[in-house]
Amino acid sequence: MVAEDWKLPCRYLVHDRDASFAAMDGVLTTEALRILKTPTHSPLCNAHAERHVREIRETLDNLILLGEPHLRRALTAIEEHHNAERPHQGISNVIPLGFDYPAEPTPLAEVACQEALGGLLNHYSFKKAA
Repeated sequence: MVAEDWKLPCRYLVHDRDASFAAMDGVLTTEALRILKTPTHSPLCNAHAERHVREIRETLDNLILLGEPHLRRALTAIEEHHNAERPHQGISNVIPLGFDYPAEPTPLAEVACQEALGGLLNHYSFKKAA
């Protein structure tokens, strides 16, 4: 329903074998959407999604949301931070959308801070020399 409302091109729905999802499989099955279930007794199969959901939950816990448009803006800011600014340990501390950062910072480099969601999400980078 959310995918239809937001006009997202979803092809897969991945979930574990919890009984609460089994009832929804028949409703959600379409030609365009394929349901994939994680293997039994494999809690780490969904680790990437679990990490992202935890990041969203921890950020939203610190906000007072003022309606659905505010929630959508907050989720967009979290997604941008997650994919374009936050290094991921699972891929050798690389940022998924790949920005080139110097391997060694210069000793006197000035650092710039970009804040999102009132300072809940911060991205630090070196100021470019003028």
